[in-house]
Formats: sequence, structure tokens, C-alpha cells
Amino acid sequence: MKQTLGLVSLLVRDYDEAIAFYVGILGFELVEDTPIVHQAKRWVVVAPTSGGAGLVLARAAGREEEARIGNQAGGRVFLFLRTDDFARDYRNYKSRGVTFVRAPREEPYGRVAVFEDLYGNLWDLVQVKSESGAALGPGARNVEIKARVRDLGEVEDRARAVATEGPVDLVQDDTFFTCANGRLKLRQFADGRGELIHYLRADDAGPKTSEYRIIPTTAPEALRETLSRALGAAGRVRKARRLYIADRTRIHLDDVEDLGPFVELEVVLREGESAESGNATAWHMMSVLGISESQLVREAYVELQRARGEVAVATVAHIFVAAAKAAPPRAVETVEALTDQGLRGDRYAEAANRRAPDQQVTLIELENMEAFTHATGLPLTPDMPRRNIVTRGARLNELIGRRFAIGDAVFEGLQLCEPCKLFAQRTHPEALSFFAGKGGLRARIVAGGTIRVGDPLTDKRLNLARKSL
Repeated sequence: MKQTLGLVSLLVRDYDEAIAFYVGILGFELVEDTPIVHQAKRWVVVAPTSGGAGLVLARAAGREEEARIGNQAGGRVFLFLRTDDFARDYRNYKSRGVTFVRAPREEPYGRVAVFEDLYGNLWDLVQVKSESGAALGPGARNVEIKARVRDLGEVEDRARAVATEGPVDLVQDDTFFTCANGRLKLRQFADGRGELIHYLRADDAGPKTSEYRIIPTTAPEALRETLSRALGAAGRVRKARRLYIADRTRIHLDDVEDLGPFVELEVVLREGESAESGNATAWHMMSVLGISESQLVREAYVELQRARGEVAVATVAHIFVAAAKAAPPRAVETVEALTDQGLRGDRYAEAANRRAPDQQVTLIELENMEAFTHATGLPLTPDMPRRNIVTRGARLNELIGRRFAIGDAVFEGLQLCEPCKLFAQRTHPEALSFFAGKGGLRARIVAGGTIRVGDPLTDKRLNLARKSL
């Protein structure tokens, strides 16, 4: 059975004044205006131009109906008007004299504000996230920049002058997790709701495109604990954010715990819009806010904290073992590192399988694999390079000749594990040149012990954190 809601009856005082408001102010279409002569009435229907249910404008007859004009829902929001561009319609309605009784706010489902029609009925103007580019469906994109500033107040004065919405004050607590592709974080708000956010973004100082997906949750604490146990936590960032919106640009004035004041811009890209167009908008907004190129920051907040040594400097993202040369790598959560041998269950634990007696373990940086995919568009899963340990946040090249710990085991970096023709065969031909100098590290096991996914890499003599992730 297929059903749709066709029309909703709306009591009005006068046909023509109602048409003037709903068509002339809200921009609805006059679908029908037919006289019903024998009843001294008119059949008047208006509807949003993009479709959906229409409104029958019914002139009130008698005291009882007249008393209901403007209060058909008993003081509650009565009608819900969806839009594909909240900033556009909010700005237009304000300029036409529409009264908004509740300021714009961010909700898990989208952006919403409440306005009155000419009779006092309450309406929601709402852009749900799956339509806004801030949200649930695949392909959501924006262009972002981040800048370090000395005085948020000075920037806020400029932001307020160009904003179409805001300010909205938010307190955000972000927990980052070990992630094989891109970044994964759980954001918790002060009111207890949360959002799980996955995004892919290059780390450039200038405007950069971010592809993301946001999933609302009502149980962020339980989800944080579960993901921490399953994936391993990679850092935590707490901040107070004041949000302004200027058309499609979200202006974030951030006071980040232990890092200080920053400004972040997000230019929401429309479906099919090029990144270059968003970049131009971002550069323009930087100029408007008085932000210079020298203030731009390439790293995410969690990476800036890593550089200060306030979170784990580097972690194990994946562990793989292969019993034989041709055997597919097998992912494991925990493995025993055997002194002067290799990982239990891996072929390098047998001396006959090693190129040299002390080349017992191989490592590679996950960020370089992600960068390859970003640069070429070719898929590269963590197992394809056939390295034993895949790290997140480490600078492996700097470990040559140094000892470092993973879990209970101690390793010594020996030499770069440069890509070869076999590496290219297992991955892509383009990987041979891309991974030159980035193919990973060969290491020996100085002291055995158990290592696990999520374990930190530590070395008291060296900050293992990547300066640019």
C-alpha cells in the first residue's frame, strides 16, 4: 500500500492576506485559487515550489474557528519546512520581516530555527544533515582551514559583521581512535549527546578538502569505551567552540585545552561542486577575518597535542604475520615478539627465511599508505605491503640505529625497508616510486615480549610523533 499526505488545512483570516504571506514572503507556489460561488468561499492551495504536502488556506467561519487562527497546535510547532540551504532561506526570511522566535541551533538531525507565520503559527525551518553536506550520506565534503590566532575577540568582531547565523556556544570533547583509513573520532557535547565522525583529509597548511560521515549517538560514553577497547584510543581533544555561519561557511572560534585559541573555517561544498570553488571561498573568508597565510596550521588538534607530548606519541595500528612467503598476511590483535627471532607465527621467526640474521620484523607508517591513496586514487589496504607492524603517528625513518619499545618488547631499528619489484606487484606499480624512502623499517627484537594493537611506541631519547600527519 502506498500513501502520501496531500493537503493540510490551515485556518486564515483572509484569503488574499494569507496568499501575500505564504507566496510573497515564504516563496510558496499558488497551486489553485478557485471560487466556490454557491458557498461564498474560495478553494485556495499553496505549496513549496519543490513539492511535498500543500496547504489549503481555509477562511475561518464563526467564533470557534476564528479563535483557532494562529494556534492550531496549541502553542507547539505546527508545521515543518525543510530546506536544502538553511543559510539562504534564513537570511531571506529575516530580510522580508519574518519573525524568528527561536534562534538557529545545531541538533543531531540538522540545523533548525523556529519562526511565526502572519497569524502566529509556529514553523520549523530545518535543514537535515543528510541534505546539508554536514552529515550522514556518502559524499559529504567541505573545504577546511585552521589558523592559530592571538586574539579570538578581534576575529569575532569581523565574524559577527558577516555572519548570517550565530553565535552558538558549544563544548566538545573529541576522542580519536586508531583507524586504518583516515581519522575516526567520537565527539561528545555538554548535553550528553554525541557524534561518531570519520573523515579523510590531507594535511596541508592551506585549504584542504575533507570527505566525512557523521553518525549521531545517544550513548557516547559507552561507545567511547567500546571503540577504545576494540581499536585503541589515539588522543583526546577538549575545546570550547563559538560557532558563526556566514552563508555556507562555518566559522569556528576555538579555545582548545592546552593549545590555546584557533580559528577553523569549513566551507560546505554542494553536490558536484569543485574543490577549487570552495578554496576560493575559504581564501576570501580568511581575508575578511584578517587571517594571514603565515598563521595557517596543517595539523589537526590531536597532532598538535602529540607534538607537545600530551598524548601517546605513536601507536600500533595493525599487526600482521604470514606463515610462508606466499601465504596471505593474517591480522592479529596480539602477538609474542621472540628475542632475536621474529613474531610468533611469522615466517621471519625462522632464521632461514631472513635476508640477514637480524632482520626480524618490518614496520611501515599508515600515514604514507593513506597519502598514496589520496595522491593516486588507488586502494591500498594495510595488509598489502606485507609489513609486520603498521604504525600510526610514528616517524620510523628516525629510528635507524635507535632502540624503541612496543608493549613489553624492545626493538632496534636497522635500515629502511625500501620498496622492490615484489612490493609493486603486491600493491600497484605506482607504489615503487611513491614509497621510495617511505617503505618502512627493518628491525631486530632486542628483548621479547607481548605486543598488541593500540600499544604505544616509546623511546625516551626521541619524540616519535610525526610533525605532520
